[in-house]
Amino acid sequence: MSRELAKWMRTAGIAITNEIVNLREEGIDNFLKKKMTKEDAKEITKLYFTGKCKEDFFESLVDTFYEVDNTFSDDMKQEITVLAGIIIFEMIERGKSKDIIELIEMYAQTYLFLGYSSVVDDISIMLQKDLENRMLALREDLSFENKSPINGLGKEFCFSIKEDETEEYNAAVIEKLDIVVKKVNELSNQLNSIKKITLHHESIIYEDLQLLWWLMTECSDDKETRYLNIEPHFAAILAGKDLAQRVSVFPGPYSAKALLRKVLEFSEKEPGSSLEKYIDSVDDDIIMDLLEKNDIEIHTPILFALKKKMENGENCWRQAFNKEYCLKKESFSAVEVAYEMYIECLICNVLH
Repeated sequence: MSRELAKWMRTAGIAITNEIVNLREEGIDNFLKKKMTKEDAKEITKLYFTGKCKEDFFESLVDTFYEVDNTFSDDMKQEITVLAGIIIFEMIERGKSKDIIELIEMYAQTYLFLGYSSVVDDISIMLQKDLENRMLALREDLSFENKSPINGLGKEFCFSIKEDETEEYNAAVIEKLDIVVKKVNELSNQLNSIKKITLHHESIIYEDLQLLWWLMTECSDDKETRYLNIEPHFAAILAGKDLAQRVSVFPGPYSAKALLRKVLEFSEKEPGSSLEKYIDSVDDDIIMDLLEKNDIEIHTPILFALKKKMENGENCWRQAFNKEYCLKKESFSAVEVAYEMYIECLICNVLH
């Protein structure tokens, strides 16, 4: 980690020495020993992309580095931001907390959608590449073949006792019984593993059938008509929502964006539009249904904007949105918005 840490610190314009590298590595190791929650996943992603997060999470992070370096303080904003990114990078490298990593990577997509830039390009690239790899891995091997065959006991451990016959309970019998117990436990573990794999494969196959049917019909669940018959901005929101409803295995299929591109093919030649046009195009009944299904505190941009539109009215939601997010892009294609809506709905599914 030392070489990357020093390089990334310098990239962010932070002075670095060998002693500081060692202290920061120790601080990162200590932070990764703590169990990270879904709420922490949201906060560390927000901290990395915006430099802001909830105070309790920020203080916990600062305290962790202060414990190994009493010169570390909460006014080192730029360094703290970079360290948040390095912690995420190390979580991925070490393969820690699969569900939390995937959630972080999903949250990262929402900031990239808005146009936020990564302080360190390598971290942003890894976040996107690792998410793609996880999506691909879900469907890499759907074989039901048992690759861990259950082995027998072996002739030397097999014995039987005839009716009305007694067997002396000696050391040899005890040893054989111990082997039998171990083998039964192995058998139980293997059966449980096979069951989990089978259920996982069945879930993905069922999901693929749902996606295929949706792709063939190209129909909106709510409007019960093809997306091409719906106003393009509204269709993008509906398509992203409908796709997410058919995905049950997180983080979803690698083909998600391609599926959206196909059902929204009619909007390909349309120029990009402001986010306002997409949000204002959505009917109130659709927003209400979304909010009822996702009855949680919302921390993703499109759903947040829709919620504020519902609460404050069509022309009054932007101010509340701008307090929460800094929109760094002026226009978005229909597929971009649809994919973002899909990602946000998946995040809500995980948080439920």
